[in-house]
Amino acid sequence: MFVPANVMVFSGTGNHDLARDILAKFGELGSCRLQFSHLNMDTFPDGESDLRIPDWKDIRGKTVILFQSMPTSELADQFLALAWVIKHQYGASEIVAVVPFMLYRRQDHPENMDEIHRNLWLIQNMKANGVDKLILCDIHSGVTLANCEKVGIQAWNVDPTPAYRQHLQMRQDVAMRGGRKLFVYSPDRGSVGRAVTLAKELGVGVAVTLKKRLHSGEVMIDDEAKKIIEELRATHNVEIILADQTLAGQSVVMREDELSTGGTAHKTGRMLMNDLRVHEVFFCATHAVCAPGWKRKLIDRSPFAHIYLGDTIERPYAKATGGMVTPVSMAGVIAVTLFEVLSR
Repeated sequence: MFVPANVMVFSGTGNHDLARDILAKFGELGSCRLQFSHLNMDTFPDGESDLRIPDWKDIRGKTVILFQSMPTSELADQFLALAWVIKHQYGASEIVAVVPFMLYRRQDHPENMDEIHRNLWLIQNMKANGVDKLILCDIHSGVTLANCEKVGIQAWNVDPTPAYRQHLQMRQDVAMRGGRKLFVYSPDRGSVGRAVTLAKELGVGVAVTLKKRLHSGEVMIDDEAKKIIEELRATHNVEIILADQTLAGQSVVMREDELSTGGTAHKTGRMLMNDLRVHEVFFCATHAVCAPGWKRKLIDRSPFAHIYLGDTIERPYAKATGGMVTPVSMAGVIAVTLFEVLSR
Protein backbone atom coordinates (compact mmCIF):
# COMPACT_ATOMS: atom_id res chain seq x y z
CA MET A 1 0.00 0.00 0.00
CA PHE A 2 1.39 3.41 -0.91
CA VAL A 3 2.21 6.01 1.73
CA PRO A 4 0.82 9.46 0.80
CA ALA A 5 3.73 11.21 2.50
CA ASN A 6 6.10 9.52 0.05
CA VAL A 7 4.19 10.73 -3.02
CA MET A 8 4.34 14.06 -4.84
CA VAL A 9 2.07 15.12 -7.70
CA PHE A 10 2.75 17.40 -10.66
CA SER A 11 0.70 18.33 -13.71
CA GLY A 12 1.79 19.92 -16.94
CA THR A 13 -0.47 22.27 -18.86
CA GLY A 14 -1.93 19.53 -21.05
CA ASN A 15 -5.48 19.24 -19.65
CA HIS A 16 -4.90 20.15 -16.01
CA ASP A 17 -8.67 20.02 -15.38
CA LEU A 18 -8.71 16.28 -16.09
CA ALA A 19 -5.63 15.78 -13.93
CA ARG A 20 -7.41 17.57 -11.07
CA ASP A 21 -10.50 15.38 -11.50
CA ILE A 22 -8.43 12.18 -11.57
CA LEU A 23 -6.62 13.21 -8.40
CA ALA A 24 -9.95 13.93 -6.69
CA LYS A 25 -11.31 10.49 -7.65
CA PHE A 26 -8.04 8.92 -6.55
CA GLY A 27 -8.43 10.59 -3.16
CA GLU A 28 -11.87 9.05 -2.76
CA LEU A 29 -10.49 5.59 -3.50
CA GLY A 30 -7.53 5.90 -1.16
CA SER A 31 -9.23 7.93 1.55
CA CYS A 32 -6.43 10.47 1.27
CA ARG A 33 -5.95 13.90 -0.18
CA LEU A 34 -2.97 14.39 -2.44
CA GLN A 35 -2.29 17.88 -3.72
CA PHE A 36 -0.45 19.22 -6.74
CA SER A 37 2.97 20.69 -6.13
CA HIS A 38 3.34 24.10 -7.72
CA LEU A 39 5.07 24.66 -11.04
CA ASN A 40 6.38 28.15 -11.65
CA MET A 41 5.87 28.67 -15.39
CA ASP A 42 7.32 31.56 -17.36
CA THR A 43 9.44 32.25 -20.44
CA PHE A 44 12.73 34.03 -20.97
CA PRO A 45 12.78 37.11 -23.27
CA ASP A 46 14.01 34.97 -26.17
CA GLY A 47 11.00 32.63 -25.82
CA GLU A 48 12.75 29.74 -24.08
CA SER A 49 10.94 28.00 -21.24
CA ASP A 50 11.59 29.22 -17.69
CA LEU A 51 9.66 26.45 -15.95
CA ARG A 52 10.82 25.89 -12.35
CA ILE A 53 9.81 23.72 -9.38
CA PRO A 54 9.86 25.71 -6.12
CA ASP A 55 9.60 22.60 -3.90
CA TRP A 56 12.46 20.76 -5.58
CA LYS A 57 14.11 19.91 -2.25
CA ASP A 58 11.14 17.66 -1.35
CA ILE A 59 11.41 15.45 -4.45
CA ARG A 60 14.45 13.29 -3.64
CA GLY A 61 13.48 9.69 -2.91
CA LYS A 62 9.77 10.25 -3.57
CA THR A 63 7.37 8.58 -5.97
CA VAL A 64 6.14 11.29 -8.35
CA ILE A 65 2.85 11.17 -10.23
CA LEU A 66 3.19 13.25 -13.39
CA PHE A 67 0.05 14.12 -15.35
CA GLN A 68 0.09 15.28 -18.95
CA SER A 69 -2.16 14.83 -21.95
CA MET A 70 -0.07 15.56 -25.01
CA PRO A 71 -1.96 16.31 -28.23
CA THR A 72 0.90 18.57 -29.41
CA SER A 73 4.67 18.28 -29.67
CA GLU A 74 5.03 21.33 -27.41
CA LEU A 75 3.18 19.54 -24.62
CA ALA A 76 5.27 16.42 -25.20
CA ASP A 77 8.45 18.52 -24.86
CA GLN A 78 7.12 20.02 -21.64
CA PHE A 79 6.37 16.56 -20.27
CA LEU A 80 9.82 15.21 -21.13
CA ALA A 81 11.53 18.22 -19.52
CA LEU A 82 9.49 17.78 -16.35
CA ALA A 83 10.26 14.07 -16.20
CA TRP A 84 13.97 14.70 -16.67
CA VAL A 85 14.32 17.36 -14.00
CA ILE A 86 12.17 15.44 -11.49
CA LYS A 87 14.12 12.20 -11.93
CA HIS A 88 17.66 13.13 -12.96
CA GLN A 89 18.20 16.55 -11.40
CA TYR A 90 16.09 16.30 -8.25
CA GLY A 91 16.32 12.57 -7.58
CA ALA A 92 12.79 11.14 -7.52
CA SER A 93 12.84 7.39 -6.89
CA GLU A 94 10.08 6.68 -9.40
CA ILE A 95 7.90 8.50 -11.93
CA VAL A 96 4.39 7.25 -12.59
CA ALA A 97 3.23 9.12 -15.69
CA VAL A 98 -0.49 9.51 -16.39
CA VAL A 99 -0.93 10.34 -20.08
CA PRO A 100 -4.62 10.12 -21.03
CA PHE A 101 -3.82 11.09 -24.63
CA MET A 102 -0.43 10.44 -26.21
CA LEU A 103 0.99 12.02 -29.32
CA TYR A 104 2.05 9.82 -32.25
CA ARG A 105 -0.58 7.21 -31.39
CA ARG A 106 -0.94 6.24 -35.08
CA GLN A 107 2.71 6.48 -36.14
CA ASP A 108 3.25 2.94 -34.91
CA HIS A 109 4.13 1.01 -38.07
CA PRO A 110 7.77 -0.15 -37.97
CA GLU A 111 7.16 -2.08 -41.19
CA ASN A 112 6.62 1.23 -43.02
CA MET A 113 10.16 2.44 -43.63
CA ASP A 114 8.90 5.58 -45.38
CA GLU A 115 7.57 6.85 -42.04
CA ILE A 116 9.46 7.67 -38.85
CA HIS A 117 8.37 5.31 -36.08
CA ARG A 118 7.59 8.23 -33.77
CA ASN A 119 5.55 6.10 -31.38
CA LEU A 120 8.67 4.18 -30.38
CA TRP A 121 10.79 7.35 -30.51
CA LEU A 122 8.56 9.12 -27.98
CA ILE A 123 8.41 6.10 -25.67
CA GLN A 124 12.20 5.74 -25.77
CA ASN A 125 12.45 9.42 -24.84
CA MET A 126 10.05 8.87 -21.94
CA LYS A 127 12.30 6.10 -20.62
CA ALA A 128 15.49 8.12 -21.13
CA ASN A 129 14.00 11.09 -19.29
CA GLY A 130 12.96 9.07 -16.25
CA VAL A 131 9.50 7.54 -16.70
CA ASP A 132 9.17 4.18 -14.93
CA LYS A 133 5.45 3.49 -15.19
CA LEU A 134 2.97 4.78 -17.75
CA ILE A 135 -0.83 4.90 -17.61
CA LEU A 136 -2.55 5.44 -20.96
CA CYS A 137 -6.20 5.47 -22.02
CA ASP A 138 -7.78 3.70 -24.99
CA ILE A 139 -4.63 3.37 -27.09
CA HIS A 140 -4.93 3.06 -30.85
CA SER A 141 -3.15 -0.29 -31.04
CA GLY A 142 -1.17 -2.78 -28.99
CA VAL A 143 2.06 -1.56 -30.59
CA THR A 144 2.26 1.18 -27.97
CA LEU A 145 2.27 -1.33 -25.12
CA ALA A 146 4.77 -3.52 -26.98
CA ASN A 147 7.06 -0.51 -27.40
CA CYS A 148 6.80 0.26 -23.68
CA GLU A 149 7.81 -3.30 -22.85
CA LYS A 150 10.67 -3.09 -25.33
CA VAL A 151 12.23 -0.05 -23.63
CA GLY A 152 11.49 -1.14 -20.06
CA ILE A 153 8.47 0.97 -19.08
CA GLN A 154 5.63 -0.76 -17.25
CA ALA A 155 2.45 0.35 -19.02
CA TRP A 156 -1.29 0.08 -18.47
CA ASN A 157 -4.06 0.84 -20.97
CA VAL A 158 -7.22 2.11 -19.27
CA ASP A 159 -10.46 0.81 -20.76
CA PRO A 160 -12.92 3.75 -20.91
CA THR A 161 -15.96 1.52 -21.39
CA PRO A 162 -17.38 1.88 -17.85
CA ALA A 163 -17.39 5.65 -18.29
CA TYR A 164 -19.93 5.31 -21.10
CA ARG A 165 -22.25 3.05 -19.13
CA GLN A 166 -24.36 5.62 -17.32
CA HIS A 167 -24.95 7.62 -20.49
CA LEU A 168 -25.79 4.71 -22.76
CA GLN A 169 -27.78 2.77 -20.18
CA MET A 170 -30.41 5.51 -20.31
CA ARG A 171 -30.49 5.26 -24.10
CA GLN A 172 -30.88 1.50 -23.85
CA ASP A 173 -33.78 1.85 -21.39
CA VAL A 174 -35.59 4.27 -23.71
CA ALA A 175 -35.03 1.94 -26.68
CA MET A 176 -36.42 -1.04 -24.77
CA ARG A 177 -39.52 0.89 -23.75
CA GLY A 178 -40.00 1.71 -27.43
CA GLY A 179 -39.76 -1.96 -28.39
CA ARG A 180 -36.28 -1.63 -29.90
CA LYS A 181 -33.02 -3.45 -29.31
CA LEU A 182 -29.72 -1.66 -28.83
CA PHE A 183 -26.66 -2.91 -30.75
CA VAL A 184 -23.05 -1.79 -30.67
CA TYR A 185 -21.81 -1.43 -34.24
CA SER A 186 -18.38 -2.52 -35.47
CA PRO A 187 -17.52 -1.18 -38.95
CA ASP A 188 -14.96 -3.93 -39.59
CA ARG A 189 -13.51 -7.07 -38.10
CA GLY A 190 -10.57 -5.21 -36.57
CA SER A 191 -12.77 -3.11 -34.30
CA VAL A 192 -14.90 -5.98 -33.00
CA GLY A 193 -12.96 -6.21 -29.74
CA ARG A 194 -13.75 -2.63 -28.72
CA ALA A 195 -17.41 -3.08 -29.69
CA VAL A 196 -17.68 -6.35 -27.76
CA THR A 197 -16.29 -4.76 -24.59
CA LEU A 198 -18.96 -2.05 -24.66
CA ALA A 199 -21.69 -4.53 -25.60
CA LYS A 200 -20.85 -6.72 -22.61
CA GLU A 201 -20.89 -3.69 -20.34
CA LEU A 202 -24.44 -2.92 -21.50
CA GLY A 203 -25.60 -6.50 -21.92
CA VAL A 204 -26.45 -6.04 -25.61
CA GLY A 205 -25.39 -7.52 -28.95
CA VAL A 206 -22.87 -6.49 -31.59
CA ALA A 207 -23.54 -5.82 -35.26
CA VAL A 208 -20.50 -6.07 -37.51
CA THR A 209 -19.81 -5.24 -41.14
CA LEU A 210 -17.58 -7.77 -42.90
CA LYS A 211 -16.52 -6.61 -46.34
CA LYS A 212 -13.74 -7.05 -48.82
CA ARG A 213 -12.72 -4.85 -51.72
CA LEU A 214 -12.28 -6.49 -55.09
CA HIS A 215 -9.67 -5.35 -57.60
CA SER A 216 -12.49 -3.80 -59.61
CA GLY A 217 -13.18 -1.47 -56.68
CA GLU A 218 -16.51 -3.14 -55.89
CA VAL A 219 -17.31 -3.66 -52.21
CA MET A 220 -19.11 -6.85 -51.36
CA ILE A 221 -20.08 -8.90 -48.32
CA ASP A 222 -17.45 -11.53 -47.60
CA ASP A 223 -18.54 -14.95 -48.83
CA GLU A 224 -17.44 -16.43 -45.52
CA ALA A 225 -19.33 -13.90 -43.43
CA LYS A 226 -21.55 -16.46 -41.70
CA LYS A 227 -18.58 -18.60 -40.76
CA ILE A 228 -16.71 -15.57 -39.43
CA ILE A 229 -19.72 -14.46 -37.39
CA GLU A 230 -19.94 -17.88 -35.76
CA GLU A 231 -16.23 -17.77 -34.94
CA LEU A 232 -16.59 -14.30 -33.41
CA ARG A 233 -19.55 -15.41 -31.32
CA ALA A 234 -17.59 -18.35 -29.95
CA THR A 235 -14.50 -16.25 -29.30
CA HIS A 236 -16.20 -13.34 -27.55
CA ASN A 237 -19.20 -15.13 -25.98
CA VAL A 238 -21.65 -12.42 -26.96
CA GLU A 239 -24.46 -12.06 -29.51
CA ILE A 240 -22.93 -10.96 -32.82
CA ILE A 241 -24.93 -10.42 -35.99
CA LEU A 242 -24.14 -9.26 -39.48
CA ALA A 243 -25.00 -5.59 -39.96
CA ASP A 244 -27.80 -5.84 -42.54
CA GLN A 245 -31.53 -5.15 -42.76
CA THR A 246 -31.94 -6.93 -39.41
CA LEU A 247 -30.95 -3.59 -37.85
CA ALA A 248 -33.90 -1.75 -39.41
CA GLY A 249 -35.83 0.06 -36.70
CA GLN A 250 -33.26 -0.70 -33.98
CA SER A 251 -30.94 1.59 -32.00
CA VAL A 252 -27.19 1.52 -32.68
CA VAL A 253 -24.08 2.78 -30.87
CA MET A 254 -20.85 3.48 -32.75
CA ARG A 255 -17.78 3.23 -30.51
CA GLU A 256 -14.47 4.71 -31.70
CA ASP A 257 -11.18 5.45 -29.98
CA GLU A 258 -10.94 8.97 -31.40
CA LEU A 259 -12.67 11.66 -33.42
CA SER A 260 -10.49 13.51 -35.90
CA THR A 261 -12.23 15.20 -38.85
CA GLY A 262 -15.47 13.27 -38.37
CA GLY A 263 -15.70 12.42 -42.04
CA THR A 264 -15.64 8.64 -41.69
CA ALA A 265 -18.01 8.73 -38.71
CA HIS A 266 -20.50 10.88 -40.64
CA LYS A 267 -20.38 8.57 -43.67
CA THR A 268 -20.88 5.47 -41.52
CA GLY A 269 -23.72 7.07 -39.59
CA ARG A 270 -25.46 8.00 -42.87
CA MET A 271 -25.07 4.44 -44.12
CA LEU A 272 -26.71 3.05 -40.98
CA MET A 273 -29.58 5.53 -41.17
CA ASN A 274 -30.20 5.55 -44.93
CA ASP A 275 -29.16 2.08 -46.10
CA LEU A 276 -29.97 -0.07 -43.09
CA ARG A 277 -32.82 2.14 -41.85
CA VAL A 278 -31.88 2.01 -38.19
CA HIS A 279 -34.06 4.07 -35.85
CA GLU A 280 -31.19 6.10 -34.33
CA VAL A 281 -27.42 6.13 -34.05
CA PHE A 282 -25.29 7.29 -31.11
CA PHE A 283 -21.60 8.06 -31.48
CA CYS A 284 -18.91 7.61 -28.80
CA ALA A 285 -15.21 8.53 -29.03
CA THR A 286 -12.68 8.68 -26.22
CA HIS A 287 -10.24 11.19 -27.72
CA ALA A 288 -11.79 14.37 -29.14
CA VAL A 289 -9.01 15.45 -31.51
CA CYS A 290 -11.54 17.59 -33.40
CA ALA A 291 -9.37 18.50 -36.40
CA PRO A 292 -10.28 21.67 -38.34
CA GLY A 293 -13.59 21.27 -40.14
CA TRP A 294 -14.92 18.58 -37.83
CA LYS A 295 -18.12 20.46 -37.00
CA ARG A 296 -19.20 20.71 -40.62
CA LYS A 297 -18.59 17.00 -41.12
CA LEU A 298 -19.93 15.65 -37.85
CA ILE A 299 -22.35 18.22 -36.44
CA ASP A 300 -23.96 19.87 -39.47
CA ARG A 301 -26.70 17.58 -40.85
CA SER A 302 -25.57 15.05 -38.29
CA PRO A 303 -26.83 11.48 -38.65
CA PHE A 304 -26.40 10.99 -34.90
CA ALA A 305 -29.12 11.27 -32.31
CA HIS A 306 -26.39 12.26 -29.85
CA ILE A 307 -22.60 12.31 -29.55
CA TYR A 308 -20.49 11.39 -26.51
CA LEU A 309 -16.87 12.54 -26.40
CA GLY A 310 -14.26 11.74 -23.77
CA ASP A 311 -12.30 14.52 -22.07
CA THR A 312 -8.73 13.25 -22.54
CA ILE A 313 -8.12 16.33 -24.71
CA GLU A 314 -9.34 19.75 -23.65
CA ARG A 315 -12.31 20.94 -25.72
CA PRO A 316 -12.54 24.71 -25.23
CA TYR A 317 -15.53 26.94 -25.92
CA ALA A 318 -14.40 27.39 -29.53
CA LYS A 319 -15.20 23.70 -30.03
CA ALA A 320 -18.57 23.82 -28.28
CA THR A 321 -21.54 22.43 -30.19
CA GLY A 322 -24.60 23.92 -28.52
CA GLY A 323 -25.56 20.71 -26.75
CA MET A 324 -24.96 18.20 -29.56
CA VAL A 325 -22.10 16.67 -27.57
CA THR A 326 -22.08 15.31 -24.02
CA PRO A 327 -18.63 15.22 -22.37
CA VAL A 328 -17.76 11.86 -20.80
CA SER A 329 -15.27 12.06 -17.97
CA MET A 330 -12.41 9.57 -17.98
CA ALA A 331 -11.33 10.64 -14.48
CA GLY A 332 -12.98 7.73 -12.66
CA VAL A 333 -11.62 4.89 -14.80
CA ILE A 334 -8.11 6.39 -14.89
CA ALA A 335 -8.14 6.96 -11.11
CA VAL A 336 -8.96 3.28 -10.52
CA THR A 337 -5.93 2.18 -12.54
CA LEU A 338 -3.69 4.77 -10.87
CA PHE A 339 -4.79 3.51 -7.46
CA GLU A 340 -4.08 -0.11 -8.47
CA VAL A 341 -0.63 0.82 -9.80
CA LEU A 342 0.39 2.69 -6.65
CA SER A 343 -1.01 -0.03 -4.40
CA ARG A 344 1.19 -2.77 -5.87
